[in-house]
Amino acid sequence: MIKEKAKKAFLWYFLMKKRMLCRVGFILILLSVPLLTVLFSLAAKDGDTGFLRIALAAEDDGALAEQVIENFVEDSGIVYYQRVASPDEALEMVKAQKVDAAWVFRGDLESLVEEFARGNRQPLVTVYETDDTNMFLMVARERVYSSLYDRIAYYMYEDALQTLLPDVSLTDEELREAYDGNFMESDLIKFTFVNDKETDINEANYLLSPLRGLLSVIILLCGMAATMYYLADEKNGTFSFVSPHRRIYIFFGTNLCATSLAAAVVSAALIFSGLYTSFVYEGLVMLFYIFGVSAFCTVLGILASNLSVFAIMLPVVLVISMLMTPVFFNFSGYPALQNLLPTFHYLFAAHDHGRWWHMGVYAVSATAAAFVLYKLWWSVKLKTIALKK
Repeated sequence: MIKEKAKKAFLWYFLMKKRMLCRVGFILILLSVPLLTVLFSLAAKDGDTGFLRIALAAEDDGALAEQVIENFVEDSGIVYYQRVASPDEALEMVKAQKVDAAWVFRGDLESLVEEFARGNRQPLVTVYETDDTNMFLMVARERVYSSLYDRIAYYMYEDALQTLLPDVSLTDEELREAYDGNFMESDLIKFTFVNDKETDINEANYLLSPLRGLLSVIILLCGMAATMYYLADEKNGTFSFVSPHRRIYIFFGTNLCATSLAAAVVSAALIFSGLYTSFVYEGLVMLFYIFGVSAFCTVLGILASNLSVFAIMLPVVLVISMLMTPVFFNFSGYPALQNLLPTFHYLFAAHDHGRWWHMGVYAVSATAAAFVLYKLWWSVKLKTIALKK
């Protein structure tokens, strides 16, 4: 008996999935996944991106200035560093707002750093900016200090040794070897998640950060599209041969078919982008997510009970899901509303392995709520029809 029911359920699932793949609109939504992934991946590989653009130049030729500029250019990321030919060009770029700031290094930087460390304090870098309230620029200035700190510290070390040990004579090579011998090759700060999982903040490209959130919203969009298809079928009497109390299985199954297809495409996209962390964990959380989304869309469909009303709800729900969940930023307001959204639980579970069970509890609770609400809705509807007669 159970085996026959399982075969029948699988057949229905296969037919609904095949029917879903015949929908042009649904196929177009799925095609947006690889397109979005490729665009984000190309943007992440493109060096000409960043929250800030800073032009770098040297007044004259100098080994240290060239080395510092080269290090900045190679380290472009959130801040994009662009080398320009002259200080005048850098200044003009700031005035034309082609860059947010310009850093102009002195050509005789090596000798000036040495003099600076020994008390003759002259400016080593000229910074041109148009906005003194930009928080990112304030943070970026620290990079200027850190780029010269090592040299200044070396000359201060050398000066201290000469003061404290005047009778000791060391060659430049011996002094450098002694100084480098005190260098510790370890991070000053260790970043960890609250669940004690260590992380290297330099491994992930910041441009790929919103990709997972956007892809999770696309799965939600597929679930809502499937709900619209079912409501249209219900209006046309496509499943009139099925008992009203049993149509919840078709309703939920339609949404589950759509979200499972979308989840397969999204999982492939996450693997391609390098955001996939673990097949077991990601697979478990994604399984919970597609059940949660399917149930969420089913509940919305029941509450709307009308194709036109649901069509109005669709863009509102999508916008709320992107604003109230950590797709682009972590919004901490309205927790009651956030906890109703499947994307909220999925994104937190994906980034914090200690919260996978939150997604699981949501999936089970939402699925149970969808079935109970459907039963109540149909009971009320049948009673209303009976009263009218």
